[in-house]
Amino acid sequence: RNTAVDYAVTDTILLLDIDFIPSAGSHNHLHDQMRKLDFSGRVQHPQALILPTFELNLGPEDNENELFHSSFPSTKAELLAELSGSIIKNNFTNALVQPKSLSYFPSHGPTDFDKWFTSTRQYKVKYQLFFEPFFVMRRCETLPLFWEHFSGFGRNKQAWVEELALADYVFHVDPNAFLVHINHHSSKPSLRIPRPSVIRQYTGPFQFYLEKKYQKTHWDPKDLQESAALQTNAYYKKKLRMCRSRTLRFQQEEGGAEFGVDIPYQCKGEHYNEFGDSLMELVKSGSLGETAGTRAFPIPPGASVLVLGNSHTQQLVDTMVCQYNDVVKEATILDPESSPSGTSQVAKVVFENDAKLFNLAGNSDLQSKKMWKKHILARTDLKIWEFDAIILGDLATYDADGSIAQASNLTVAHVASAFKGPI
Repeated sequence: RNTAVDYAVTDTILLLDIDFIPSAGSHNHLHDQMRKLDFSGRVQHPQALILPTFELNLGPEDNENELFHSSFPSTKAELLAELSGSIIKNNFTNALVQPKSLSYFPSHGPTDFDKWFTSTRQYKVKYQLFFEPFFVMRRCETLPLFWEHFSGFGRNKQAWVEELALADYVFHVDPNAFLVHINHHSSKPSLRIPRPSVIRQYTGPFQFYLEKKYQKTHWDPKDLQESAALQTNAYYKKKLRMCRSRTLRFQQEEGGAEFGVDIPYQCKGEHYNEFGDSLMELVKSGSLGETAGTRAFPIPPGASVLVLGNSHTQQLVDTMVCQYNDVVKEATILDPESSPSGTSQVAKVVFENDAKLFNLAGNSDLQSKKMWKKHILARTDLKIWEFDAIILGDLATYDADGSIAQASNLTVAHVASAFKGPI
């Protein structure tokens, strides 16, 4: 970004990400608006002209690579006409576009979209922490540079705007021009989290630089320390494959109803939480290596995996599903009557890579009757040899009242004789 500024051939610049589209006619309009701002040096403070940012709500079948300028409103009049009902109801859920502030308020909230909807003139807004609008500004020798010591996602633009505010830039909002962000299906907010190294760079060297240059920062030292701790913990909670919730809820396509898959005792309790916190501290210290707790999803794309075993096997596999819940596409209880307690007995889970996991562990029919292969077929629509792999735990036989009677007659040898793949 610093290189782009250095090599720009115009006196006025707009630093814009590649997936943000300006409204039609913005170029000439912004030139007119810039002339209304005094850049002659007679004013005390440099100016920046903000373009309010909206994001396109893609439908499941929409392809961002096939979108054109005609796919969304190109003028403020068209935008207001498109959003008239949403603005009145203050609900943009089903709108074609929505204010960017709805996805993360600190970054764009200070733009004040409610005011912009009715504005016909420029208006000033105050800087707030984490504000990162897109704006037009004058190139000059005193323009602060981007901090070049961040690596990876996060903080570069926020830190730049933070310094601009300390350098006494005044932020104005343009009354007509705007931007539309082409939101990507592949974008995952849960994965867009600054790494600890970025957080340390921001809270350490960058803040020290601001303090030295401007004799002030926007942060109270205690608040900065607490914010860094929260962001670091958020990173590890998102990145580490740890089961932190007992109940997972999946939206079912048919009927749109939600249901819970109850994770039994593995993921709750004081001792479990203490263990998880201790493990997280070990990972943060680096003593377990950089890849600890971040193992990639273990089932290959499109593979079908069958799980057989007792309730302990069921619970272990449930925990794995919990650890990878961010890549779960759908889940189904195949036999609700077999799981009156609400646990995920006889559950089918489909992941984003189209891998399928059939957790039939803990089901008495599959462990005590001779027709076990037919029971599997009835619940999965797959014959035993059609699975790519089987996870096989200990098996037990049940009496009529449901109590365990003895070790199951169904053994590894029985399964192995019917299935030639990996167990």
